Amino acid sequence: MREKQGYREQIEALATVFPGKVSLSISEAAKALDVDRRTVTALIKQKKLTAINVSLGDKYNRYLIPIASIAKMLTR
Repeated sequence: MREKQGYREQIEALATVFPGKVSLSISEAAKALDVDRRTVTALIKQKKLTAINVSLGDKYNRYLIPIASIAKMLTR
């Protein structure tokens, strides 16, 4: 499958802002997308943004969003 135009540039830009990271927290993803944390959570729930749920029980939800997922969203 061929990557979309601009995808590689987005990956490089995100790697510059978040050096050494392969995934981001909701707060970091919100910063990268320039949106509110609630928007990122809604995008995850709508399956428009891929995230890995690393919850520690029912009361605490923590998501990790791969940088590739952010780059993909930015090149739609």
